[in-house]
Amino acid sequence: MWILALAVTLFLLPLILFGLANTYYGVRFRLPYAPSSTHAVRTMLEHGHVRKDSVVLDLGSGTGDILIAAARMGAHAVGIEINPFLVWFTRLRARYLGLSTLITVTRGDMFTVKLPSADVVTMYLPSKKTEELRDKLIAELPKHALIISHGFSMPGWKAYAGTESIHVYRVLDLA
Repeated sequence: MWILALAVTLFLLPLILFGLANTYYGVRFRLPYAPSSTHAVRTMLEHGHVRKDSVVLDLGSGTGDILIAAARMGAHAVGIEINPFLVWFTRLRARYLGLSTLITVTRGDMFTVKLPSADVVTMYLPSKKTEELRDKLIAELPKHALIISHGFSMPGWKAYAGTESIHVYRVLDLA
């Protein structure tokens, strides 16, 4: 009987920790974990013209869906995520899938950490949060970088491409 209790505990513990971590970080930073659909991920990377030599930066990388899709395309994928449980989970997924040499996940606050150089930056953030990132993105990203926002347009920014729910911006056009 104790073996069954141990098995149930080991199965439920990660789910409980995920729920607690998501609640804590979602409330504290007003950015709960919300995954992009597989279709949205594919569309974002297609609009970013991601290829083997690309560097893709995902702000608020969550469970690493965008990172894994970009790495499968041969790109180097970099994620910034504040939730330590999601950072750990993404690293575990990358290792399991044999993509750990192409995926780097950093635990940090996207609003304060220095952004690495990237060709494509993806995000799924409310418009108010993207507005807070505007000056940082312009100052720290290379001029050729594309910024791809899923679900929310960026106030005052003119998208040069995209769909109804995917908006593509060029840093060059924002400065």
